[in-house]
Amino acid sequence: MQKPRKAFCLSAILLMALSACTVSPEQAQTNRDARLADQFPNPADRQGMFIVFQDGLDKFVVEYLPQEISEATAVSRIAQLCQNVGQGTSVELEERLPKLTQNSILANGQSVPVRAVRVACA
Repeated sequence: MQKPRKAFCLSAILLMALSACTVSPEQAQTNRDARLADQFPNPADRQGMFIVFQDGLDKFVVEYLPQEISEATAVSRIAQLCQNVGQGTSVELEERLPKLTQNSILANGQSVPVRAVRVACA
């Protein structure tokens, strides 16, 4: 009889821990904005960028807002990051990442499409 109670308690604890880790759309936007500001000091270079992750030493996963900037613009902005990590001054599109293509909720509650690509420094 105590095993179901233990399982229930463990499930409840895990659910509470997961709830504590969720981030509101507003906080997520604040976190993305801070990361982009570190990566792109020029505010104009942040326009249309959603988030950028380094993927290994010389690759980046770039998520961008296609209604604001083109894929080519998003990719070209990574050249500065390549230079910052000492991996060249140009980039090449390595692959489009359809599994990361999604709609995301902005801080204002608006749902927007986000596309993702992987680029390599050259």
